Amino acid sequence: MLDIIKQSKQWTESEVEAVLNTIVYAFHALKIPGKTSIELKLEKSHKQYEGLTLQQSLKKYEVRLFHNKDVITLLATVLHEMVHVKQFRTGKLGYSPVLTWEDGTRENDTPYSKQPWEKEAYKLEGKLLKKMLTKA
Repeated sequence: MLDIIKQSKQWTESEVEAVLNTIVYAFHALKIPGKTSIELKLEKSHKQYEGLTLQQSLKKYEVRLFHNKDVITLLATVLHEMVHVKQFRTGKLGYSPVLTWEDGTRENDTPYSKQPWEKEAYKLEGKLLKKMLTKA
């Protein structure tokens, strides 16, 4: 289930459609279990962030996307956040009480660029984006 629960006026209809199509693609490509629910918040542009995923329960997630006029960056961000949904959903990533990877790596103790969940998300976003764009 996918619900848009907030949408900034910056988002065009075609951008929203591209985001929704990319989420559907990611569900299939990443084999995210079918009973996974996403609340999508399409936020205005942000100077620091492009996207954010929060786990609300085992099967329910909030994905926030911050507007970006560059459609390739936007689609890559959607795929990146969907990798995080998969990581949470499979138990590779969780909170205890901070973000913690399956090997015990904790968010507080690890620079962003070395966090294994981010490294995996960046790696997969690139592969998924390339596959998705060549199928289009």
